[in-house]
Amino acid sequence: MLAALLDALGIGKVILLAISGAGYSALYFALRHPDRLRALVLCSTTGGKNMVPIPFAFQVIKLAARMPWFARFMRNRFLKNVEKSLMRSLRHQDLAQKMLRDDQMMSLYKELILSTFERMAERIPGTINDIRVTQETEYPLEDISVPALVVHGTDDAIVPFNEHGKKLAERLSNSSLCVADRGEHMAIFTHNEQVCEAVKGFLSNRDL
Repeated sequence: MLAALLDALGIGKVILLAISGAGYSALYFALRHPDRLRALVLCSTTGGKNMVPIPFAFQVIKLAARMPWFARFMRNRFLKNVEKSLMRSLRHQDLAQKMLRDDQMMSLYKELILSTFERMAERIPGTINDIRVTQETEYPLEDISVPALVVHGTDDAIVPFNEHGKKLAERLSNSSLCVADRGEHMAIFTHNEQVCEAVKGFLSNRDL
């Protein structure tokens, strides 16, 4: 589908950036269509089977999302206290406080969370499929030769660093690793300056 989209847009090669569960789509694209890629940037992505237990809350959301009022309720609840939502999402409260002082990052965080409430019921089947794929599938990462930058937080509890970020960098034959110290799954927010510099450096050092 990604290749078909590029064809429809008349685009030959791209730099593909993937975040979290989208990593598996990006890796599969790299395996199937290496000629369409200039580079990969993988932020907090899965790099193999992810056996971290799915939170019980997701099972509740999966059922409640069918009710038309549920997404509105969740959206309004979030908007009433964005700060509280952020503080619950991060274990390292000093990083949360730093992010709260960054208007740009907070604006992006707010937009990201709000997007998860859009057409929630329609997207649940895709989410379930993503979970299944990341639990059951292993890709031959050594066959991917496109330049890749792996960005991962050391304290990511959802996609653990040692099982994913570190292994991705080790198994991809042409990769660089940006380690966000104490970074969690939201390292692209809490370590934004470091991540941006790493991406800029990665892209500028290659004839892409």
